Amino acid sequence: MKGVLLCAGYATRMGVLTANFPKALLPVAGKPILDDLVDGLAETGVFDEMIVVTNHRDYDHFVDWRASREGHAPQVRLLDDGTTTNEERLGAIGDLALAVEEIGAAEPLLVAAGDNLFRFDWNAYLEAFRSAATSMVLLAHETDSARLSRSGVALVDESGRLLRLFEKPKNPPSEFCCPPVYCLSPAALAEIEPCRVAHPTADAPGHLIAWLAEHLVVRTHLMRGERLDVGDAASYAAAEEWLRSLPSSSAVSK
Repeated sequence: MKGVLLCAGYATRMGVLTANFPKALLPVAGKPILDDLVDGLAETGVFDEMIVVTNHRDYDHFVDWRASREGHAPQVRLLDDGTTTNEERLGAIGDLALAVEEIGAAEPLLVAAGDNLFRFDWNAYLEAFRSAATSMVLLAHETDSARLSRSGVALVDESGRLLRLFEKPKNPPSEFCCPPVYCLSPAALAEIEPCRVAHPTADAPGHLIAWLAEHLVVRTHLMRGERLDVGDAASYAAAEEWLRSLPSSSAVSK
């Protein structure tokens, strides 16, 4: 299986930290945020390649990062989306479309944002996806309304099917959000272009998931663990303390 890691944003909320440097490569607990994600996925033994989509401004930083991982699985392929400023960014859906154009849509893909830290059982999620034989998104229980209003908030039926996804709603309709990690079937990948045609200004990946929920069966997997979205300077400053606060038994893949 291949993974697509979306790292082409310009992280304008991070201020000077990311003025000339990608957020996904900022260090936390001695290694880049992206390493934490890739190492967790690598432990499953499922992935033979990770496609990291970056912008042109940050491309050389990712070249250096890839060199630092030489000899470590999985193989990393870099994909430059050609943009140099936030104003000309392709957006997450556009960058995913670029990756699918590069590698094809014949096989399922794991798609994830490159700026999140996770401690949960990746194997359980991937096994649930294989068993479901359809697209599957992560589901997290969240009681903080402020965090919900900055997330994709899900409505789910009793069977675990995703009914609707609301991207950053002012009044969250549930206490379940979808962190930006999705296992997408070939049928779902084929819907990327129709989604872009119908919603040409859609940027966040949650807009694609909302579209898929309207047109295909999308299942959910309740994440039993912890996550941190490094969305701004404050959350980045708290990230290392957050990792240290977790139980010592929390392995990278948990």
